[in-house]
Amino acid sequence: MIDNNDELKSLWSTAATAPAPDMSRLLHTAENVRLKARNKMIWGNLLLIATSVFIAWIWIRYQPQMLTTKIGIVMVIASMVIYIIASTSSLQFLFRSEPDMDAASYLAQLLRLKQKQEYLQKTIMTAYYILLSAGMALYMIEYATMLGRRYGLIAYAVTFGWIALAWFYIRPRTARKQLRPLNEAIEQLEEVNRQLRD
Repeated sequence: MIDNNDELKSLWSTAATAPAPDMSRLLHTAENVRLKARNKMIWGNLLLIATSVFIAWIWIRYQPQMLTTKIGIVMVIASMVIYIIASTSSLQFLFRSEPDMDAASYLAQLLRLKQKQEYLQKTIMTAYYILLSAGMALYMIEYATMLGRRYGLIAYAVTFGWIALAWFYIRPRTARKQLRPLNEAIEQLEEVNRQLRD
């Protein structure tokens, strides 16, 4: 009869232990996720600023006559300004980083980043698309009437077809693509924290 204690000892000594994670590689990956998110947000904000300036230039250059056109321009620019302001608060967070952070601190930072990105993608993007769509609808009234009923309807169909494509297909796909590396880094850091606690 085999002694149970000896059996447990031999099993324990031959059991494969989980390899210790490479912390420097893990923290480097988390830092890359943070930097990529920051750079995408900077380029997105610069593009929105340039677009807003271009729209304001169109307003000044072509002097629309109808009030609806002017209100539409204001709404479109307001949608972009709201997004820029909301994402700038995230940018301030993304610029703050300490090089000597441990896994728990990085995890907390990435969880805050995830919350901010989810807020941007759900709440702010919803407001952005609503204002943008309403602004475009008002802006196009003046020019659609100049085109006539048939071409005006085609212009509205193309514009709102593009907005629908962006809202229902491009936006969710982009959100998933942005959150995937962030979620992977968070899962890895949570696993490290779990191992350190145990």
